[in-house]
Amino acid sequence: MRRRLVYGPVRARGGARLWQIATVGAAALVEGGSVKVGYLSVSDVPTVVDLTGVADDDLGEAALAQLEPADDIHASATYRAQLVRVLTTRVVRSARVSRQARQPEA
Repeated sequence: MRRRLVYGPVRARGGARLWQIATVGAAALVEGGSVKVGYLSVSDVPTVVDLTGVADDDLGEAALAQLEPADDIHASATYRAQLVRVLTTRVVRSARVSRQARQPEA
């Protein structure tokens, strides 16, 4: 089973420091077409969400239904939720395109 990892970090620069606000990683299994998405810096703990079979337009909301974005000094829960919506769609689409490009032509 081959896996392809695509990720989309969002960083904020404050003075000389760089903070990770949210990271979304999508691992698309080439065989079977399942899509599982991992989230770092969104909730209190890293979380993996299964988005297999979810339409592209519904990816962000489907992910948020299984996550609880956290507030902290770097970003609000509302901002992190918006990052989840945008980055989830972006990395899953990228993983699907990458998967299709790697499959042999018929």
